[in-house]
Amino acid sequence: MIEVKTETQNNDPRLLRGQNMVENGFEPMVLSEGVFNVPSRTNDEIYTVMNSIDGWTCSCPDHFYRRVTCKHIYAIQFWLELRERMYRPDSEMMKSLEIPEAPEMLNTCIYCHSANLIKNGTRKTKMGQKTRYLCHVCGRTFSIADGYTGFNNMKFSPEIVTLSLDLFFKGTSTRKIADHLKQFKGIDIDHSTISKWLKKYTDIIDDYVSTLKPEVSNVWHTDEMQIKVKDGVQKQDGYKWNWLWNVMDAETRFLLTNLITKKRNIKEASRLFQGAKRQANSKPEFVVTDGLQAYQRAVKKEFHTRKRETQHVRCASLRDKRINNNKVERFHSTVREREKIMRGMENVESAQVLMNGFKHYYNFIRPHEALDGDTPALRAGIDLDLGQNKWKGLIEMAVEHRVRNGAQ
Repeated sequence: MIEVKTETQNNDPRLLRGQNMVENGFEPMVLSEGVFNVPSRTNDEIYTVMNSIDGWTCSCPDHFYRRVTCKHIYAIQFWLELRERMYRPDSEMMKSLEIPEAPEMLNTCIYCHSANLIKNGTRKTKMGQKTRYLCHVCGRTFSIADGYTGFNNMKFSPEIVTLSLDLFFKGTSTRKIADHLKQFKGIDIDHSTISKWLKKYTDIIDDYVSTLKPEVSNVWHTDEMQIKVKDGVQKQDGYKWNWLWNVMDAETRFLLTNLITKKRNIKEASRLFQGAKRQANSKPEFVVTDGLQAYQRAVKKEFHTRKRETQHVRCASLRDKRINNNKVERFHSTVREREKIMRGMENVESAQVLMNGFKHYYNFIRPHEALDGDTPALRAGIDLDLGQNKWKGLIEMAVEHRVRNGAQ
């Protein structure tokens, strides 16, 4: 057994538990430089430990709520110290290995997490020349830039970025978020930077979420509402208006798709249903809409086949007790509350980005009271195990998907 010592003499029991983890063969998963996944020893949870400009952080409750250095942070610190000793050029282990360069062992493969790597040339990126590596275990090549978690080369930590995203979709404006960070975190950040984060991470999540296929019911609810966009078509009280369309599954409350348009006609309704079909990879037996005539033609065009016809159920208003569209109407009430902070929507494209972000927040982040605290995604059979910081977990999964499908 290799003894691990630290220069800091500390009687903290967490330090001793962290040291015991390393002595008992602890092996974290290296996500990127300074970011590690640590499995819990008492349950099935996996915690993320990160070393950033703000110091060491961990997603476990002990650190998150008590702000103490937890055993997972200590374990990573001991593990790094031990690994540095082992991979020094003059160490006995390095002398026994026949590899071109010993320092390469400090990296791990982004695909199989093996440390058996060698250099394999370079590639040019916006950040300069990046060294490429060849993994002797899986045979794949990559660069360290390929293995980023979505927060690399960022001035601010993942916690600050994801906190900003969460506050925005909970109803706080970007200017108020910037003020909050300055008052309580001592961070001076411009509100436009937060807007850039919203677009950047919404686009990343879009690519990943589009590949997920929810298990939805055979009843879909559809409705449209007016939203304020500067580049609109109809003026009212000094504002211009566009249309936001949504399709929601009746049982899971999963929001299948949304669409922002300047017009409200058959063509736009058809585009909406096409997006819902792609996301669900199926067709419903019933589509519930309001009395808009465009829906009738669009349902026939997109859902009717020779073998099966989707029944179109039209309800004139919320007062219709036989059949109603209350579920999606209630969702629109929630959207209306959030729309108040989205006055900066310049055009349809920027408005679509923000509404897509809100869709991800609604499906994967926000607990739903009608679903007993579950998210619509969980009820739809999509259990991503995002951890305590769901935004961070979702972004990391989306980035990993992008890397595996386009890093080469």
